[in-house]
This record gives sequence, C-alpha cells and structure tokens, in this order.
Amino acid sequence: EISDNGPGIPPAEIQRIFEPFYRSPRHTGVKGSGVGLSLVHSIMQLHNVSVDVVSEEGKGTAFRLRF
Repeated sequence: EISDNGPGIPPAEIQRIFEPFYRSPRHTGVKGSGVGLSLVHSIMQLHNVSVDVVSEEGKGTAFRLRF
C-alpha cells in the first residue's frame, strides 16, 4: 500500500485516473503527460496484480496493490 495525506481524489475522478492522458481539471498548469497511472495499471494487469484506490477528500489517498 502506498498512501498520502493530501487533498484526496473526488469519487467522479477515481473512475478516470487510470485512463491514458487523463488529467484532473484541478491540476491545470502542473507538468506531466497523464500517462503515469495508466502505465502502472497496464503493467499490473499484465502481472495479474489488482490495484485498488481508496480516497477521502481532505484526508488523502491509498493505492493498494494485491499480488
């Protein structure tokens, strides 16, 4: 599990974070191509690893990798 105590991810955005080139409208002006999470998700699927995302706005996000 990898977690943080940042602003969290709104529920509507969690549905899209693994899409290639998806960038949150809240992060305008932030550098990046929007392929990082998509790439991680693809690699994990190739190795039959599931990725669960648990997030609460204002409290942070956790990514759980299940091998």
